[in-house]
Formats: sequence, structure tokens, C-alpha cells
Amino acid sequence: MPVPRSTYSDALNSASRCTILQNVVKALADIARKRLPDRFEKISELGNRPIFAVDGSYQKESTHYPRSTPKDGGDDNPKGHMMLALFDVRMGAPIEVVVETKNTHETLVLKENFDVAEGCLRKRNAIIVVDRAFVNMPFWDTQKKAYGQTSITRWKDNLIVKSSVSRTVKKSAMNEGVVSDDSVALNASTQEWRCIHYKTPEGKEIIFLSNELTLEPGLIAFLYLRCGDEEKCFDTWKNDLSCEKAWSKSNNGILTTGIIGYNNVFAGATIFASS
Repeated sequence: MPVPRSTYSDALNSASRCTILQNVVKALADIARKRLPDRFEKISELGNRPIFAVDGSYQKESTHYPRSTPKDGGDDNPKGHMMLALFDVRMGAPIEVVVETKNTHETLVLKENFDVAEGCLRKRNAIIVVDRAFVNMPFWDTQKKAYGQTSITRWKDNLIVKSSVSRTVKKSAMNEGVVSDDSVALNASTQEWRCIHYKTPEGKEIIFLSNELTLEPGLIAFLYLRCGDEEKCFDTWKNDLSCEKAWSKSNNGILTTGIIGYNNVFAGATIFASS
């Protein structure tokens, strides 16, 4: 049985308090943009293209409310409360976090929230790095056609390749570790994609998937791996939330709890990186 609801649980549902915390995140982002250097300034191939990364985690169902998944006749996500974080990779800091408690696909949450929040899905020529949970070919086809945006992710084994043509891999320091670079036509997409086989210095083989057709394959691998390295500094935030049950049932309440921890990580990352 769920434990009795508390005043603290109800207080978290305050929309005004949640808005205040969201404004704090935006203020911290503004400070970070002024203090933190552009980490890719010396990579001329990237120009001034915006670079974002989206990362997700799940928090256990609320302490004060029983979970009701679609199997039980409800709409709660069986994985828990979804929390998506948006990173500005150029400055190496988070700029937004959103929450969804319903059983909804990650791509839909990304589309419905970040299009309004920081507007990252409307940034012209942006590069967006995501994990395999966001492999949705029609969605990224639309983004590229409308805004010139491209995505970088990992290959999924259920993708059906209709045709494949090898691309020439230039010999350079940037492409060190690239095994092959192929242009592929996928059954789920109307546009051209790339399948890049890469071997890390440790010998691990990784297959990347991207509709970015102009950058060197080694740079595409670098951007994905760099995002993975930077996200390690936010593991504490993610892991602490994932192992603790939420105190509220509403999106406002869960988001408020998440932003409190998020602000602490954000402020620490900003101060540390600028010192």
C-alpha cells in the first residue's frame, strides 16, 4: 500500500514553484554561455553549428501513489518516470530537463517538449546526438528537410538496408580508427544515411548511424563519444534519481525534484569548468 501523502508531496505540485526553478536553469545557462569556452572552436569543419545531446533516465514510480501501467488499465510508464536532459555540447553543460510519467515514446517527448523549451529542434543546421532509443527515421527525415538538422546515434540491428555504397575514407588523424564508411538506403527512410564502423583505441568496435553527409566519419564518431564522456559528470544526478522513488505523481512535482538536483550539478559543472 502507498504511504500517506505528505504536505511536502502536495507542495511539489505547485506550478509557480516549478516555473521559478525552470527560470533558474535558464539563468544558469546564460551564465554558462558567458563563462564557458566553446569546446569545438578549433574544429573548423563544424563552423558555428549548434550541437546538442539528449540523454534520458527513468525514476521509480511515486512513493505516495500506486503505479498503474497500461497492463493494469492505467497510463503509467512501466519503466518509471521518464526524465530527458538536454545538453549544449559546445559549452558542456545541461540547459533543460523535462519529465513524462505516461507510457510515451522518447522521441515523442523530445518533439513535444524541446521544440517549445530551448527550441533546439528549430535551430538551423544543428547537430543532435542521441542514443538508440531515439532512432526514428521519419522524424529525423523531417527535421533535416525542415531545418537542415542532422543526427548522430548508434546503429540498430532491426534496421533494414535496401542498398549500400562504400564511401572513401580520407587518411587523416581525424579518421584514425574508422574501419569503413558506407552510404545506405534504409527501408524506414526516404533519405540517405551513413553507417560508420569505428574501432576505439581500446579495441571496442562501434557502429554509428548518421544522416550527416558532409563531416568526416572520424569527426562523427568523435562527437558521439565526446558526448558520452561529458555525460559522466551528470551520472550522480541520474543515478540518485533513478534509485529513489519520486515524492509526487504530477509532472510539476517530479520535474521540481529533478530540477533541484539538476541545478546543483549545473552550477557545479559551470563553476568547475570556468575556474
